[in-house]
Amino acid sequence: MTTPTRLTLVSFILLFEKAVFIQLEQEEEIQIVIQYWIRILNIKLGWIHNFDKLVVKYATIVMLESFYSTSKLLKTFTEHTNWVNSIDYSILAGNQFICSGSDDKTVRLWDIDNNKQIQLFNEHSAQ
Repeated sequence: MTTPTRLTLVSFILLFEKAVFIQLEQEEEIQIVIQYWIRILNIKLGWIHNFDKLVVKYATIVMLESFYSTSKLLKTFTEHTNWVNSIDYSILAGNQFICSGSDDKTVRLWDIDNNKQIQLFNEHSAQ
């Protein structure tokens, strides 16, 4: 039979483990996101040799050096007003594009070479 003290200790340890897991440092969270994107892009497109051109809304506070030795922030696209949840990279007719989806309920298409937004898709308004 388990004593109440032992149950309390086990409960505390489980809560502590959850609290530690939830309280990742912001840089660790960003590194996890970037590692995920690297893995997804690697599967989706094959390796991108220009991967140092990865564009992330909050890339200004992360150093990509641990992932690719020449990585540096090249461009920042700042039109979204909330968190960016997804990014897709594509080459069409020799031009490079990024499509980004955000919690601001917009999807934006960016021309990487010209550093400009070329299309904005707003939230669907029908029920």
